[in-house]
Amino acid sequence: MEDDKFIPDLDMNVPVAYAAFEVVMDEEKKKAIDAIYVYVNKAYCEMVGKDKSELMGRSFLSVYDNADEKWFDYCYEAAQGKRIRNRMYSREVGHWLEFEVEPAGEGRAAFIFMNVDLDHVERMNLRQSTNTDDIIIKLVKIMDGGESYEKAVNHMLAELGTIIHADRLYILETDGKTASNTFEWCREGVKPEIDTLQNLPYDEYIGGWEKYLVRNTSLVLEDIGVLAADDPVDYENLKRQGIRNIMDSPIYDGGKLIGYIGADNYEISDAVNTQKILETISYFLGARMVNQKLLSRLDYLSHRDMLTGVRNRNSFMEKLEELEGLAHPAGIVFGDVNGLKRANDEEGHVAGDRLLRRAAKAMQQFWGDEFVYRAGGDEFVVLLPDISECAFYRKFEEFYDAMKAKENMSIALGAQWAESGSHLNAAFNQADRKMYQDKKKYYHLCLTEMDPEKVK
Repeated sequence: MEDDKFIPDLDMNVPVAYAAFEVVMDEEKKKAIDAIYVYVNKAYCEMVGKDKSELMGRSFLSVYDNADEKWFDYCYEAAQGKRIRNRMYSREVGHWLEFEVEPAGEGRAAFIFMNVDLDHVERMNLRQSTNTDDIIIKLVKIMDGGESYEKAVNHMLAELGTIIHADRLYILETDGKTASNTFEWCREGVKPEIDTLQNLPYDEYIGGWEKYLVRNTSLVLEDIGVLAADDPVDYENLKRQGIRNIMDSPIYDGGKLIGYIGADNYEISDAVNTQKILETISYFLGARMVNQKLLSRLDYLSHRDMLTGVRNRNSFMEKLEELEGLAHPAGIVFGDVNGLKRANDEEGHVAGDRLLRRAAKAMQQFWGDEFVYRAGGDEFVVLLPDISECAFYRKFEEFYDAMKAKENMSIALGAQWAESGSHLNAAFNQADRKMYQDKKKYYHLCLTEMDPEKVK
């Protein structure tokens, strides 16, 4: 079965034979002993003289019992992250083959083949395709390199921009309701548009592009004037940005459209096939985008309190450790929700949870989401870096008065300013003590308002 999570649909995008394998290792993981077909394109099937159904999911040895074990050595090297380019005689197909093998995900290897027996005949026809393929490999290596997601995408766009001589390259992401420009590369002298293209209505901005994908794999307009009559909104959007021609390739996640990679005012050239480049890269982009969203979600879950939505204790400890090494001032506010136990005991935990969410929201609204943490139970902490002593206590006093004025919630509060990161632990303990002093006032007030018999 074809593994579309890792292997792109390259039948139309890569002009030479392409196959990808799951590498089968020996028990000690020191040698490849076989390889399972997970993807083959049409050119590969034609080269080996077999139908796709005869290959997919089968091992190389089961297809070719006379297989040269050298192929498995190349698979092993690729699975270890190495890239190899070589030429050898393939007794399996009876041709001299020039090939490149690349890593294709964990434990996988991808081969690109050229039948060099026919190279002298097809050289001219393959020139553009070979250039295109080299560019694709170069860009994929950037995407799969050691850079962070943001750096890798920006690096890839910059590299591609210089290759196709575009004015602007960009990535649009959509959830089907809105569309936003999340990455952008502009040629020197070209005005960036990324800030103006955020949270736009999908239907109004790029919804009309989908009709072009019914019969075509990408939106390709060598002259945007063709939109003037039938799609005036898109035409005006593009014209406003100084766009003369445009190409946008869709980015999918399991068949769902999640964005586009596009080029504005690109050079139309016989040297490379821009459409094939964008369409191939869009696959790798889609995989990276989905993976990045998953990582972001995992990071969010590991640093957020799920009940209140504020940052959790893990996040607080990381920030505290970061600030402790800096010679910067900071302010700490401790808050403890009064009456939580009583709410839980008398009205149930739903009421207690509601009280905690109310307290968290009040602190977020005043201090900002970035600075509020739930330390655990009924305790919250505000950690405010780079603030002067005067400004901090003035702000805390304002917050204290606002919280004491609330009728549906009570929070015991304590605050302490630290002149540098090395004093944060002491400030932390001092703010905690002040908070407990404030909490004593709350309970003393509660006792004085109670019936004397109940106090006894």
